[in-house]
Amino acid sequence: MPFAVTHVLTAIIVIEFLREYLLKDKKNFPHYFIIIGGIASLLPDIDIILYYILYAFFKIPQEAIHRMLTHSLIWPAFFLIGAYYAYIKKNKKQLNLLIVITIGITLHIILDMITGYVVPLAPFSQQMFGLNLLPDSQIGRSITLGIDAIILIAWLIHEEVKHQISKFV
Repeated sequence: MPFAVTHVLTAIIVIEFLREYLLKDKKNFPHYFIIIGGIASLLPDIDIILYYILYAFFKIPQEAIHRMLTHSLIWPAFFLIGAYYAYIKKNKKQLNLLIVITIGITLHIILDMITGYVVPLAPFSQQMFGLNLLPDSQIGRSITLGIDAIILIAWLIHEEVKHQISKFV
């Protein structure tokens, strides 16, 4: 199971790459959109808060809640429809914001599918999909922590080379 750091950093890296190297539209794609995308990548795990509430009152197990409805592709589709509407209205800033949110949520679902299972077609189907490459065990968590460290170091190196962040320290 990827940690929050993995979700946020992956979204930030992908969105920053799109902004810096593909779109190059800094007016309609401000830096804070990158942070919004990172935060949006945490949205599917809002069900963890719901789990704690439901477990406290009804003893509902985590497996019955986590990676179900909030990990459905219906949410990225919802924001993508909003992005299409912004495109029709020729509102580039709103279009970019909605695409950033879509990317953040979608990346979260993909990462969770790589390391486990999700129900991406909920509420229409309860079929679980995923590669389950990392077991939910001590070794799986250790590997995930190592991946987090590698992603963080690679991103910091990129930021130093591209933006010379050490000047701000």
